[in-house]
Amino acid sequence: MAAKQGQNSVEPIRDPEQIRAMKEYLLHQSYRDYFCLRSASIWACGLAISCHSGSWT
Repeated sequence: MAAKQGQNSVEPIRDPEQIRAMKEYLLHQSYRDYFCLRSASIWACGLAISCHSGSWT
């Protein structure tokens, strides 16, 4: 399947340095947004681990 390019496509941020910089920025700008980012990151990691461990089958 070919990757779709344009304004309707979204790519994940894979560079740990970009994620760290985004967390640092949000920590000083909006604690609510920082907390949402951290919560989403933790939730996504937990989902990925449980999917790979076979608990969803």
